[in-house]
Amino acid sequence: MVFARNAQIVWNWDEIPEVYYTLIANVDIFDYIDWRDISPEVGKGPISLNKKTTKNFKEHLTIYKNNKDEKNFYSVFALSSDGKISGDMDGWGQKVSKTQIEALAVAECMTNNEKEKCFIYAINDEVVWK
Repeated sequence: MVFARNAQIVWNWDEIPEVYYTLIANVDIFDYIDWRDISPEVGKGPISLNKKTTKNFKEHLTIYKNNKDEKNFYSVFALSSDGKISGDMDGWGQKVSKTQIEALAVAECMTNNEKEKCFIYAINDEVVWK
């Protein structure tokens, strides 16, 4: 099970000492968006991926392809509204909720996007951006 991704604690465990979250917030070394503060939304409007996000999306699709037969596997790819910044997250639906995986992907994108809003672009191998 994954406890953290970069500096972001992603393990949904109520007994994680609050001091870890307080330390990260106060030290200001790790400037990330907390997935628990995210309400994931599907993106809409015209979108064009740049070279880097296209590469990242291809990697996302490869991870999905390699794991899609695993029970309850769920994968989400998020983008900034201009398509230049991305984030993604994968998980197994029984261990973490689909909503949490969506929020983690959007939070990672927003962390990479200087805290600017990001949206869900794809779930598993399906583009859901409208």
